[in-house]
Amino acid sequence: MATSTGPSAPVPPEDTIEALMEHLIAPLLPLRDSGDDLPSARQQELVAKQMHAAVILYNYYHRKQFPSLEFLDFESFCKVASIAKQGLLKYMRHVNRCKEDLEGLNNLSITEELVMEACNVCTALDVSKNFPDVEGWPISKVAVFLVDPTKEKCLLHFSSITQGVWSLVEKVLEVPLQKLEERKVKRDASKKRTSDGPPVCAYETEEDIEHLAFSVVEQETGIGLSDLSILERHVTYSFGHEKESARLYNEV
Repeated sequence: MATSTGPSAPVPPEDTIEALMEHLIAPLLPLRDSGDDLPSARQQELVAKQMHAAVILYNYYHRKQFPSLEFLDFESFCKVASIAKQGLLKYMRHVNRCKEDLEGLNNLSITEELVMEACNVCTALDVSKNFPDVEGWPISKVAVFLVDPTKEKCLLHFSSITQGVWSLVEKVLEVPLQKLEERKVKRDASKKRTSDGPPVCAYETEEDIEHLAFSVVEQETGIGLSDLSILERHVTYSFGHEKESARLYNEV
């Protein structure tokens, strides 16, 4: 019997979302309904982060493979996810409101906020493009793809950022960096973070960002700066916020 070597046909969005909810959300939900008790703030934050990842996985990565699939906007995604896992309704405010409710999108839960943010991220990335144009996007994250000298093994963390998902070594900048200068510049003392002012990014040059990448690896693995070298460096897109980029290093 002949088998097709082409890509498999896409499954309906509802089935995909149900699978994502089962893998990413179900482990965080109680096995039994706890009545009218609302989830703790910590629990809501955990579920919100997982929902953010689920939106990215469907609206960007899955639709990148199957462009014919429907983009699920904020309301659509929340409704489909809540049908798949009714326990999510306790994490939703907007979905539970009547259409006549005037508060609308002004009083979202943290889960709904991150779902909306992830939808905006996916819209900005645009699955129709091979690679999004990140020119001018501020750098909000440093990520390191660490390999061994043979380049046959790499370091990934499981559940360190999103539960149930492998990820690179990463560090989020306190303040997104608008532009990397190619030469080292003298920092103005007034730009340093102070207790009575907003935080200001302490990384202004390529050297600063590279040093941060080395430091993150050393913290995670104990491997010192003298034992590391950069093979490649790239600017790529970040999924944290809309129109933000990440500095990606390939180190050995």
